[in-house]
Amino acid sequence: MASLYANVHAEVQADRFDWVQSDQQLCGGYYLAPDLPEGGEELEARSDTSLYDGEDRISLSGNAALWNQQISLEADEISLFRVSGDGDAIGNVALREPRFLIRGDAASLNIYSGRVELYNTDIVAHGLHLYGNASQVTRDGQGIIRVQDALYTKCAPGQSEWQLGSSFLELNRETGRGYARNVTLRAGGVPVVWLPVVGFPVDERRLTGFLWPNLKTVSNSTDGDDISFSAPFYWNQRPQSDMLITPKRVAFRGNGLDLRQRHLFEDESRLTLNLGMLPDDDKTKTDREAAELIWQSKPGQTWAANTYAGYASDAKYNDDIGGDAAVDDEDFPSLRANATRRLVDQQLDIKTYSYYVANRAKALSDRPYRELPRINWRVNPSDQPWNTRLEAVHFDRDVSGLTGDAAVTGSRVFGSANWVTPKRTSWGFVEAKVGVDAVTYQVDRASTDLRDDAPSALVPRASLDAGLYLEKSFNTLTHRIEPRIKYLYADYTDQSDQPNFDTGAIGFSFTQLFNDRRFSGGDRIGDTEQVSLGLSNKVIRDSDGTERVRFDIGQTFYLSDRRVNLTNTVDQTERSPLVSEGRIKFSDFWSASAETTYADDMGVESGAVGLKYRQDSDTLATLRTRFNENSVTTYEASTLWGINERWRVGGGFAYSRPLNRTQRFAWGFEYESCCWRASLVQNYNRPDTAGSNGTHSVTLQIQLKGLGMVGRKAITNLEDNIEDFEPRPIRF
Repeated sequence: MASLYANVHAEVQADRFDWVQSDQQLCGGYYLAPDLPEGGEELEARSDTSLYDGEDRISLSGNAALWNQQISLEADEISLFRVSGDGDAIGNVALREPRFLIRGDAASLNIYSGRVELYNTDIVAHGLHLYGNASQVTRDGQGIIRVQDALYTKCAPGQSEWQLGSSFLELNRETGRGYARNVTLRAGGVPVVWLPVVGFPVDERRLTGFLWPNLKTVSNSTDGDDISFSAPFYWNQRPQSDMLITPKRVAFRGNGLDLRQRHLFEDESRLTLNLGMLPDDDKTKTDREAAELIWQSKPGQTWAANTYAGYASDAKYNDDIGGDAAVDDEDFPSLRANATRRLVDQQLDIKTYSYYVANRAKALSDRPYRELPRINWRVNPSDQPWNTRLEAVHFDRDVSGLTGDAAVTGSRVFGSANWVTPKRTSWGFVEAKVGVDAVTYQVDRASTDLRDDAPSALVPRASLDAGLYLEKSFNTLTHRIEPRIKYLYADYTDQSDQPNFDTGAIGFSFTQLFNDRRFSGGDRIGDTEQVSLGLSNKVIRDSDGTERVRFDIGQTFYLSDRRVNLTNTVDQTERSPLVSEGRIKFSDFWSASAETTYADDMGVESGAVGLKYRQDSDTLATLRTRFNENSVTTYEASTLWGINERWRVGGGFAYSRPLNRTQRFAWGFEYESCCWRASLVQNYNRPDTAGSNGTHSVTLQIQLKGLGMVGRKAITNLEDNIEDFEPRPIRF
């Protein structure tokens, strides 16, 4: 018998184990299961020669085989006893099932019960990319496989970078479950972990058990060094429900627990509940908790709905503790529910929004309004020149102690209608539009506020938008110039009595120059008479339509003052900032981009300039500088270099010029072999708060392919610091 700790064969005959050589694979090849011989439920046989002793024994010699639609047994010689069904197979024995192969020196079998025993075996599970050996393998009539003294790996045949050994192993293909006793994980032939029993799935079905733990070291100048650790346990409660239970140690703070409960309903809607807790934080001396409840209806239906409820004991829970319960807003975790009804030409949205106050230091006036509810109905017939929208919202919040505009609550109804007549040709377009916006309120104000409790506004609009497409071909390239002009008129209506529940100014960009609206939200309908001019230059590669060069520049000229604003002021500027955006693709790999807005004196208001190299997902780099008011604000850089198929290194950082300090950085490397991979990353983050100290961490992430991962945070740190970083998929 093979020893429990014997190495998987150092040299194998690859073709005997359905191994196909391929330079395209990281492992140098892959397993490919041949088709089983065609057969029915009854057992069939073949051989070069056969012999019957006239009484009971049948002998098959030379390429002997027995098979039916489920299994196939091949050997040099097979002997059977007709009455009892017992038999033996000798020489080059191979037992095959779909995507499963067992080879041995000899085998005993019973053709009536379906039981087969093989000795001194090699095992291949094609779909699992698994290879191993064992002293004995038994397959009973129900298809359950039991293995004695097994040693197996997901490395390629002949490799043993890691192996699992067990004194007994059972695989149940019917239930999709397996378990092993006396399990030893060996790395390079050295035992590193021993477990008395391990359960695992043998297919895609879920199975209760421990997942691989996460471990990292954390250091900072205030607290020194500590270790963060978590050990997730997966509980497969039933086919529609499961739970993840994660005890953890949070560096410098203490011991906590995360719970994640999931349920899939019969209508394919999904419910997820995330809970996180850390009693008696060693640093804050308080109990810390967070929770999330997420419900989502089946996607792709005419009716779609979702619900979210978040809670956090304080605003720093995500930053300090993290985990599964990562609420959507640190200061005000949301409580919201949305329902959408989609038809061919219209859509109805019903939403509610509330929140829990996690940051009680926030002033009442800084807290958002609750929307109870928001109803939005849109109609946009595809074969008609008109569209319309109607929205109704009720806004509410605690106004105790507030005065003036901050103390207003109430309801708003907003509506708009548009008539559009577009004309598009190969040389340009003309689009005329007339429309009207209307808003009305019913509000509650402080008793000393004498403004109208039911203000309203009706604003007609009209616009004319036109552009040309001027093209000239140069060999394999086409130069395209697109001048554009748009006239927009929106009438003035006094809106000084209207509250501001959810409205803000929209920032300038080239696209915004041709937008009909100056404000987001529905509390202000901007008045204007303006002309916007824009010019787009494009150089297009004819073979694939790629834009090699693009440069946009534009500006808006105001023909009248804008009297509707978020404050009681009149905007008398005669033109908007000059906006420019550009991108040059020097080659298939190199490109540069810039976005800039200029003030009246041609000084820079804001912008960014970047240079990017991208050969593929493993080789890329980015340099970027951000600035405003003629001063640099941030330098950013990142790079990732795939040295070869196995190694890649990378890192990134952001440096604040006004503060003269590094805000964040991470650097590290990844190594991947056929059957394992590892990442080692050093990370640093420093909050914007004056006088705050940064936090260093060194994270090691190890993954044994097919088993699990230790330290998942390493890859996350690289994603946060390297632009366009993509984790590598599992490769064999």
